[in-house]
Amino acid sequence: MKKVFVLIAALVMSASVASAEKIGIVDGPRASQSYWKLQAETKTLSEEQQRLQDLQQQIRGSIDQLSKEIEASQQDASNPGLSEERRAAAKKDAEDKNQQIQQYQSSFQMQVQRFQRRQQDMQLQIETDVLASVKKVAKVQDLDAVFLAQACPYAKIDITDLVVEDLNSTQPKDTAPAPAPAAAPAPAAQ
Repeated sequence: MKKVFVLIAALVMSASVASAEKIGIVDGPRASQSYWKLQAETKTLSEEQQRLQDLQQQIRGSIDQLSKEIEASQQDASNPGLSEERRAAAKKDAEDKNQQIQQYQSSFQMQVQRFQRRQQDMQLQIETDVLASVKKVAKVQDLDAVFLAQACPYAKIDITDLVVEDLNSTQPKDTAPAPAPAAAPAPAAQ
């Protein structure tokens, strides 16, 4: 039985050698990081994230202030020394301020969710663009298969630079070219 598996493995290997498939690799993360669109979107998202952090600080300050005012209104609402009208007004004021806090929190949460959706959409678009570029370059290079460099540490044909070039060929002329991250150093030959 063992000999049958060895024979089948030998036949499969000889068939693949006989067909002389051209296999390439691509460093997906390096290609993505070198893509001008990712760099531009990352900058925009970073600015948006900073704006959200500033807004969060501002909302926290407002909520802290409203919480103090609510506490004072609740004390007035339970103060038997005040008129019924004054206690009812204080109770209503506390409820209104509570509602205002909930609106702040809800509005902020919606902005965070919108930011997260935008991040996810951007990541999906970058992945789609990189995959399309890999397919395009593989076709031009007449490759039968392309593997991620992380999964296939060696292949004679590395198309990463060609993919980066293709991705950045769509860069608008009014933006500065993106510097390409350096490729990881090749392991020393033993």
